[in-house]
Amino acid sequence: MKWESLERRARKTLRGRLAPYEHLARATHRFVAVDIATCMEGRTGFPGPAAEVQARLLVHLSHDLRVVQLAASRSYSLQALGLGANVFELSNAVAYIGTNPERARAWEKHEETKKSYPPSAERRNAIKASLLAIIPDIPDIERRIDEQEKLYETLCMAKHGNPKTLRRFGVAVSGSTIRLYHGPLDTPYIVRQARFALYHSARMVTIATIVFAKPLLPGAQKVRRQRYQRLERAIVARVVQLSAQMPDR
Repeated sequence: MKWESLERRARKTLRGRLAPYEHLARATHRFVAVDIATCMEGRTGFPGPAAEVQARLLVHLSHDLRVVQLAASRSYSLQALGLGANVFELSNAVAYIGTNPERARAWEKHEETKKSYPPSAERRNAIKASLLAIIPDIPDIERRIDEQEKLYETLCMAKHGNPKTLRRFGVAVSGSTIRLYHGPLDTPYIVRQARFALYHSARMVTIATIVFAKPLLPGAQKVRRQRYQRLERAIVARVVQLSAQMPDR
């Protein structure tokens, strides 16, 4: 397999089709960096254990988003979707921890290797915390949580190699012949999946970034705070603009 040459060709083919979503992902990285700098620089230390844990999670999320970009731009859309499930989990963990020092300490002390933190039994509460942090009076909260659960289900199908996802991926059947396509592909469904992975990963990192900043902004320097708020408005507008182009699943 000549991976590099095939990937270069895929990147060239996909570049225009993914451009708005790549732009959103790049803006999200900058948003994370400005957010942490705005809320942390000029302080004598971290403003509590919750902020420290959240900041570390945000850096990890930005790295995950970067790998989603690398995979999606080279047509590895299922891998990008699979990593999107991790982004979903960690972004909601940021909201679940919130400003709660006990939950932050529980995260720090977590030693269970078969389960992460927060546990899956708390997933709906974590999703709810994310939604309420952005829109405190959000209507139909349970329906909104159900929608996010469906999104997570879709991402996990790719993450765990669900047969429903893999059954027709990279396969062409003609009579008694089955052709398997190995390496980067260029098909409409690859484009759709890549856009879906980029959009939702960037959207979730953006939400986690806003959740982190919300309680800390009042203590930030005025110039930094105003710069952050301009950037937040711009990236939220971009997320909303692209949302109309996203399928539910």
